[in-house]
Amino acid sequence: MKNAIRYTFVTALIGLSVRLQAASTIQFAQPNCSVSDAAGPVTFNIQRQNDINTPVSVDFATADGTAINGVNYTAVAGTLAFDTNSYSVAEDAGVALIGVRRGSNDSNSTVTVDLVTIDATAISGQDYTGTTNTLTFSPGERLKRVAVPILNDGVKEISETFRVRISSPTGGAVLGAPTTATVHVRDNDPGVGFELGLYTNSWDQADRITVTVLRGNDAALGRITVDYATSDLTAKAGEDYQAVSGTLTFEENETVKSLSVPILRGRAAAGTKRFRVTLSNPTGGAALGVSLTVVVIEGALVMLAPPDETALAIRREWGVNILSWTGGGQLQRADQVMGPWQTLLTATNPYAVQSPVPMTYYRVTRPRPVTLYVPSGYDGQTPMPLVILLHGYTVNGAWQEAYMKLRPLAEARGFFYCYPDGTIDRWNCPFWNATDACCNFGGAAVDDVGYLRGLIEEAGRQFVVDRKRIYLIGHSNGGFMAYRMACESADLIAGIASLAGMTFLDVGRCAPSEPVSILHIHGTADTIVFYTGGALTTVNQFPANAPAFPGALEAIRIWAEYNRATGLASDAAPSLDLSKTIAGLDTVITRYTNHPPGGAVELWTLNGGGHEPTLSAEFSTLVIDWLLAHPKP
Repeated sequence: MKNAIRYTFVTALIGLSVRLQAASTIQFAQPNCSVSDAAGPVTFNIQRQNDINTPVSVDFATADGTAINGVNYTAVAGTLAFDTNSYSVAEDAGVALIGVRRGSNDSNSTVTVDLVTIDATAISGQDYTGTTNTLTFSPGERLKRVAVPILNDGVKEISETFRVRISSPTGGAVLGAPTTATVHVRDNDPGVGFELGLYTNSWDQADRITVTVLRGNDAALGRITVDYATSDLTAKAGEDYQAVSGTLTFEENETVKSLSVPILRGRAAAGTKRFRVTLSNPTGGAALGVSLTVVVIEGALVMLAPPDETALAIRREWGVNILSWTGGGQLQRADQVMGPWQTLLTATNPYAVQSPVPMTYYRVTRPRPVTLYVPSGYDGQTPMPLVILLHGYTVNGAWQEAYMKLRPLAEARGFFYCYPDGTIDRWNCPFWNATDACCNFGGAAVDDVGYLRGLIEEAGRQFVVDRKRIYLIGHSNGGFMAYRMACESADLIAGIASLAGMTFLDVGRCAPSEPVSILHIHGTADTIVFYTGGALTTVNQFPANAPAFPGALEAIRIWAEYNRATGLASDAAPSLDLSKTIAGLDTVITRYTNHPPGGAVELWTLNGGGHEPTLSAEFSTLVIDWLLAHPKP
């Protein structure tokens, strides 16, 4: 049989196309290979060792042994390229050599390509010398090397990086991959010290802050230790943070250690606080680098709840006890004074109780507290805006904040901020008692308008709130609730932003006492709260006969009539990027160009956006800036 005969051919590595700076080896992973002649293509793996940071290439070709080209195998020849998009260089190396390689398909003409360095954690002028250059490849030239000077700054620090990017090829050349390389600069300074001289945390960001200590290039000294301890500045140990002290041990090859300082988030802190962490007493011959760092805790967290106005009133009419209450609580009953208590989700206010009812007790739940974020710039005298974020159905406030990420903007833009939780329905889902269309499916007697008004009034009692700039942002059920607040609390609310939430379809259900600025944001591919209007029917507990809601364009038309706004206009093309999963600009703005002060009405249509779009980095900033630009007159 033919396939029982053993044939051989030779595959040779002919030569490297660049000269290597250091010893480097390119070789077959397996020098000999045996296959059947029915095996099809044969794959050879080529290995590269040692100098892996320099791009190199190697030519290869087959040659006849006892196997004959064209009879037993098909000859091949070509070039293998070993490229890299990551370089590593010591801080005292002088330069980083970056290789740019031209392909072999067309190397018979002159081509150029632009090259530029870009800061990352390494800074041009401090850690390296920035370079902008145009590289020219002559006919037949395949490789260019660019030397980027590295600056030895004498500062103990972690490894830093910068990028090198090529662009704008000429002469008919096209860019291949990769077009960007990252250069890692390894610190070479001796001693032991903090990575940074300043660390910043927020009261609500984490329950501890981690501080990094670095060891330099003196690993040959072997095992070393260094002591650490915290001390007060404006922050007080036991009140704002938990004091820590101890000893860090670096074994011979260890270069990074971390220590954590607990932040005491439970206290009602005010303003920005600071404390120190100090290094001392290095052993093993090590020197101290940055021995002092300051930890800054920004902003404040304050527990806030509406005033307790939930006292239960009882009156007797025609032999029936009538229970009534105010302030947003829910009616509960128990057979014993100590409970257990059952929330009467369907109890309406007032609630009739047949008498006599022996051994039955009633009470009203206290208002739901919420954590209010106070930005570090608050001075107790200058009024600041208040923003309240309202979550969607089935999720809570913390989830909604994680989705929209407004807390950093509260610090950066300077506004009070909170994200309260709704109540729990019979399906164990958090909800807001918003419009008739969404989402009080169990018919619970919850006064969420009264609850939110109470939160706003309590914030104004404890802090200097700018009464002309109080805003609500809501998603889905939270957007429906924001619209209801605009209808029933227009005296308090300057503006709302609703993402995938609608107003009342029945215009008679809404009677705002004054204009409210409306920003409506909606995706055209929303399959729950349809862009064109409809009813909620896609979740099990949504009733089959759920009331309808308007479409997005109809919603802003309704509010334009409330606000007496005119002049509907729409941009010709998308001008915003609200979703990071939709390429390019994705959102068209439609607005009413003529409106009274405090009565702007605008629609941002997210083309292809769903009910819960993947928000772009600009989304929250754009929404907050729009609201802050629309105060009450």
